[in-house]
Amino acid sequence: VREYREALAKYSPNEKPDYGSLFSWANAKIFVEALRRIDGPINRANLVKAMETLRNYETGILPPVTFTAQQHLGTLGLQRVEVKGGKWQAVGGFIDAESNW
Repeated sequence: VREYREALAKYSPNEKPDYGSLFSWANAKIFVEALRRIDGPINRANLVKAMETLRNYETGILPPVTFTAQQHLGTLGLQRVEVKGGKWQAVGGFIDAESNW
């Protein structure tokens, strides 16, 4: 999150940090990593192939992200967190996105 806040302060100093831009930052990190892994021309097929090489990729914000040919969601779970005393703290248990809730 420190990396996100530093980039936000540098490139958009008038913007306040919020969940939307934090989530977008994490997704942008995934996209850039996939672009970095492309072997050959940058096109849809090679981007998909590169995305499918991501295994337990750590954004520092989202749970570890994995893509496969059968699963393009990246992550199937989440952990609710809150900032308390300037630190992220887990609230409740892990939530499985595939469970029937």
